[in-house]
Amino acid sequence: MKIKNTYFYMPYSIGFYPEKTAVRLEELAAAGWQLKKFNNFGICILKKALPEKVKYMIDFYPGKKQEIAEYLELYQEAGWQKVTSYKRRYFFFKAPPETPASYSDEETYQQRIMQEWRYLLKCSLWLVPIGLLALLLWRKLTKHIGWLGSGMSFAGSFMDGLITGGLVLYPVVVLMVILYNTIIYRRRKKYYRQPELLARQQSLKKDTFWLMFLGALLGLALFRFR
Repeated sequence: MKIKNTYFYMPYSIGFYPEKTAVRLEELAAAGWQLKKFNNFGICILKKALPEKVKYMIDFYPGKKQEIAEYLELYQEAGWQKVTSYKRRYFFFKAPPETPASYSDEETYQQRIMQEWRYLLKCSLWLVPIGLLALLLWRKLTKHIGWLGSGMSFAGSFMDGLITGGLVLYPVVVLMVILYNTIIYRRRKKYYRQPELLARQQSLKKDTFWLMFLGALLGLALFRFR
């Protein structure tokens, strides 16, 4: 979406598709849109500028916050310029196209992927107590409002499922996405030097379809054993 000299781009997921997001940012840079910020809503904010041929890279930082300066210095020495960051965990870098990849071997890149996925799974756990509390309050509410009973109306069943699936079982959803990516993109580490080749293989439509299908199967299984 464009508003005057500002372009708003929402990536599918920087946690699972950093390579594809980087390629899209490179395309936008070539068209005259330079990344300025990645906000708390997961939106890239770009400003109109002269077209530029650059290479982007999104890295996950698993270390201590006190050591971020040293981490950024290493990237700067390797030719990568920090553009923006998200929660001091995700860092966006850009560099001239001929700049070497930031990772030197498959094992290091695979380690980065696993650290990121553990972080995402850990972050999803805080939604469980919130979901349980919301579910408890919802169940109490449905006792006092008959037509909202979870087994009596579409609205009740929808809300019951939304709270359960969207909050209580969110870690299960994240784990499902991790397992899916582990299987479908099991050769991801092979592309540590050429992430753009992996980005071409990734299909957001296909992945969304299969994840929704798997989610529906999970939902049916949970509904059956309610």
